Amino acid sequence: MIGIRNFHNALAVERPRWIERSRYYHDDIGSFTASLVGPEDSVLEIGCGTGSLIGSLKCRFAVGVDLSEAMIQLAREKHRSCHFVAGDAEDLPLRHNFDTVILSDTIGFLPDIQKAFEELGGVTDKRSRVLITHYNYVWEPLLNFLEEVGLKMPK
Repeated sequence: MIGIRNFHNALAVERPRWIERSRYYHDDIGSFTASLVGPEDSVLEIGCGTGSLIGSLKCRFAVGVDLSEAMIQLAREKHRSCHFVAGDAEDLPLRHNFDTVILSDTIGFLPDIQKAFEELGGVTDKRSRVLITHYNYVWEPLLNFLEEVGLKMPK
């Protein structure tokens, strides 16, 4: 986990630029997510990065968790209406039931997906929704090429 944390800490200052470069993708994820989140919902985003997705949602209460302290710092500066916590998806620092939990482009970074899913039990109840987005692996060769030529954020 230290390697993943250090990688994302180093990448934090560049993250907003990469989001802007792939604005269509991020807007699409944002629209999809916003269509499933109501104004009275409490929302947790695990792997929130700089908070751009959770910061765009209109909800009653929003919390973002990310492994990278640098990403969390940027999120706090940018999205003051949300709460942000540095923490690990496999050992969540929260114990509060949320209406919606989001893992957007996060599961590919998790060393132990099963452990992360087990942790969801501490932040959900039987009425909670868990939204997971991740790219289709059919795109992997193209995404690797785009990363090599500098048109996609490194992973």
